[in-house]
Amino acid sequence: MRTLPFLFLALAAPLTAQEQRLSFDAGWDFSAAEGRSVGTFLGRESLRLRNGTALRPDVSLEDGTIDFDVAVTDHRSFVYIQFRQVADGENEEIYLRPHKANLPDAIQYAPVFRGQSAWQLFHGPGNTARVPIPRNQWVHVRLILAGQRAAFYLGDTTRPVMVIPELARPARAGAIALRAFTPQGGAPEGEFVAAYSNVVVRPGVVPATMPPAPERPRPANLVQSWQLSPAFVPPEGRLRALPKELLANRDSWPSYPVDGEGRLILDKHLGRAGKDARSAAVLRLVVPAGRDTVRRLDLGFSDEYLLFVNGRPVSGGDAFYRFDNPRGDGVLHVGQSVAYLPLRRGDNEVLIVLLDVFGGWGIIGALE
Repeated sequence: MRTLPFLFLALAAPLTAQEQRLSFDAGWDFSAAEGRSVGTFLGRESLRLRNGTALRPDVSLEDGTIDFDVAVTDHRSFVYIQFRQVADGENEEIYLRPHKANLPDAIQYAPVFRGQSAWQLFHGPGNTARVPIPRNQWVHVRLILAGQRAAFYLGDTTRPVMVIPELARPARAGAIALRAFTPQGGAPEGEFVAAYSNVVVRPGVVPATMPPAPERPRPANLVQSWQLSPAFVPPEGRLRALPKELLANRDSWPSYPVDGEGRLILDKHLGRAGKDARSAAVLRLVVPAGRDTVRRLDLGFSDEYLLFVNGRPVSGGDAFYRFDNPRGDGVLHVGQSVAYLPLRRGDNEVLIVLLDVFGGWGIIGALE
């Protein structure tokens, strides 16, 4: 007889005294929900959302399990579970894109820093997944958290559809929230796009062993750290110049290490400049050379960059999210752009102005 995986057996055991069954009668903060309905839907007590967030502030979950049922529609929409929320705009999230069922990014993981979701910086195995997403019926969801790793299940609780090898935020206990977003052109006005039911949180209920994480090849010669200027509001239009007022103190700009994938997430270290989401900063890299030469820098960026070597512009590019005309997701990867750096003997200064509007402010570089 085939033995069920230990992961399933551990979670099928009797529930602990710490179990929290979260009814929608009380305890939820709906202040960030633009319209909601609590009542019977598809035969169950449920919460229905169109836009906004339902926060459960009394939950404090670091490691453990979240279970719930969700029903989505055929309309273009985004349906979230947010977790480990330690402050407003500081959390992790996983969400469904029902309109992209069976496509490589039907499910998305993203960390949120300072209210900015970094989804463009996280994609591929361990960050996005191709799954069918049934519509207009209840589907079970399970999320298991253990340190910096997470496993996400949809429908089948014995085999995860996505294993996240390294959550981007530090492992800290925090609240959970349910969220829905309907973009322009999605569901008709007044229609809900997500329904939630049977929400159960089990702090500390974690399998003895997590499922294996996917293997993710890493580029060679990744840049390991970057110096980073303060944020500033860039002029309207394309990037054209360095912000000279910031450069006087560039030797003393702090240096930040990249993560395990080679990414530097700027929102993790900088607040956005001004009220507009459009913000920029300068990254600095000092490259020594034993002789006059040219070296290749493979670059991933979000959303627009302009690169200078020893004060002279060398390359640039943009990768903004565009829903249409032309379509572009702007997801970060190290092959987005190539710059050939003209280096002279001695130390060479590489300065990169990096602008972001939406979806994650980040950079990754590999220097041959």
